[in-house]
Amino acid sequence: MISNLQKDKSINVVIAKLFDHFGENNFHLTDHWDADLCAIGIKNSKDGEFQIYISTYQLQKNHYFVEVEDSNKEVVLNSYKNGELIATNFDELSELVTNYFYLQPDYEQ
Repeated sequence: MISNLQKDKSINVVIAKLFDHFGENNFHLTDHWDADLCAIGIKNSKDGEFQIYISTYQLQKNHYFVEVEDSNKEVVLNSYKNGELIATNFDELSELVTNYFYLQPDYEQ
């Protein structure tokens, strides 16, 4: 699935890490941001209730801006600090996937 994803290497790396961590079959990629090479959306392939938007644009390696939307495209979670959006690391991203998609890492299933 990643091989034909025309995105920046940084977003391909995070998707590969998520696939390795949780299993590729648990995700459906959504790309509503064709022009944004540093952004992608993911959904749980089983229910699609939530979408997690991930961006790596102008962030240091292994840091991500993350926003969670419900199926009505309403933002339910994003992080603010002093009015600025903040990035999250892979562990926090993994925790969001666990909480919103009800997935556990492959090695724990």
